[in-house]
Amino acid sequence: MSESVEGKKPVSRSERIRAWLFLLVVGGPIVYGVATVLVSTPFNRAFNHPVQCTIVGAAKGESRSKSYSGNSYVYVEASDCPGMRYVGERHGLTRAEVAERIDVLAGQRVAVDVGYWQAPFSDTLIVGVEGLDLGR
Repeated sequence: MSESVEGKKPVSRSERIRAWLFLLVVGGPIVYGVATVLVSTPFNRAFNHPVQCTIVGAAKGESRSKSYSGNSYVYVEASDCPGMRYVGERHGLTRAEVAERIDVLAGQRVAVDVGYWQAPFSDTLIVGVEGLDLGR
């Protein structure tokens, strides 16, 4: 199938298989991780489905590491939907202001828009809450 070039050893079938397996095992998770960081929020804003949840409250949360890099988010607590993070449009509001506006819905059963792209073992990413007023 392949002719050997002078001075080069031909690549065997098992070496090719090992190379492809290496790409899948190492490259696959790297590509998935980078795509999740860069694409998941816009994808979820475009493709989502409604789920009925009873809102208990919301709060701005932060995660920080020793290197002082961190992430800020709006955590939404619901009695019948476990761990949700709001990643939808904020229309110029801070995360704390969005959390206050979600708190107004406490005790109500509302539809939340859940994105289809979810990372395993993490909070559910929501992009919308029925009745949430984000106007200034």
